[in-house]
Amino acid sequence: MKLKKWIIATSFIAIFILIVSLISIAFYFFYIPKQYKREVNIVAEQFGVDKNLILAVMKVESNFQANVMSRVGAVGLMQLMPRTAQFITETLHEDLDINNYRDNIKMGAWYLQYLQNKFIDRKTVLAAYNAGEGTVLKWLRQNNLSLGDKLDSIPYKETNDYVIKVERFYKIYRKIQK
Repeated sequence: MKLKKWIIATSFIAIFILIVSLISIAFYFFYIPKQYKREVNIVAEQFGVDKNLILAVMKVESNFQANVMSRVGAVGLMQLMPRTAQFITETLHEDLDINNYRDNIKMGAWYLQYLQNKFIDRKTVLAAYNAGEGTVLKWLRQNNLSLGDKLDSIPYKETNDYVIKVERFYKIYRKIQK
């Protein structure tokens, strides 16, 4: 009788593990389109930015839609504003096209690296990516904080929600890519 119960319990555990594995694989392919994985890996290494962070930003910004434009004019997978893209191309001394998905990923990764070097704290970096570098600098000054300090609260609800979403996907991507 005990052996039968053990076999049934073990079978249920094996089936559960199989189902979880299949869901994880499906989740992985659903949330990380294969066509961008190579480009993300290249720029992550090139600029020293965690590929999971790039993927999380891309997921939240555009849901992996390359030709999307926001209501405020942000463009592409990484949803870059044209002025930001111009700043990046001038800084890199490269002729990059914001509408080309490879260039858009490269510019977004570079910009994340730029913001990481400036603000250090990941949540503050993400707030700057969403609300703008100048806005976050203003928030830091208003709270008597310096560049390396963590932004304790984000005054814009939209930016706060954005940071929460990116952080959630960042954690997911880290787990499924171990």
